[in-house]
Amino acid sequence: MTDKRNDFGPLDFTDGERVLMAHLAAILSGENAVPQHVEEAAKALHDWAIVDETLADLSAAPVLTRGDDAAFTFDLGTVQVRAEVEPSGFRRRQLSISVDDAAGLADVKEVSLQFPDGRSQDLVPDRFGQYAASVPSGALRVIAVLGGLGRRGALHTAWFTV
Repeated sequence: MTDKRNDFGPLDFTDGERVLMAHLAAILSGENAVPQHVEEAAKALHDWAIVDETLADLSAAPVLTRGDDAAFTFDLGTVQVRAEVEPSGFRRRQLSISVDDAAGLADVKEVSLQFPDGRSQDLVPDRFGQYAASVPSGALRVIAVLGGLGRRGALHTAWFTV
């Protein structure tokens, strides 16, 4: 019999209660340990404590933001990428993209969108050479693969928000 005190008076445990408490202590002892995936997530989150500064370092160019019916123009040497944005339902945007080379040296081989989580979406041109996509609201960038530019065949815009 153990005699301990709390605010309610002495605690007297029977042998059965002691066995039950020992069993509960064994079950709950594993709960005190932090799971590995939680520990890794906490360490990764620590790096994002200064997220604004980290993102600013990652992006030399400013991240553009969207207004309804906005148009973004990116000049990449002689190549110009134009992205027009229109609302297209709840948290979705219709994006129309054109890629033009003022020097006439490059022809468009492929156009895709890249999202911050690493996903990409390939776009197919319509009969006028325009590329269109319905995308969720958020950040993205356009990647264009061009022929006729030698080693500079793949170009990407700065990140922008639609």
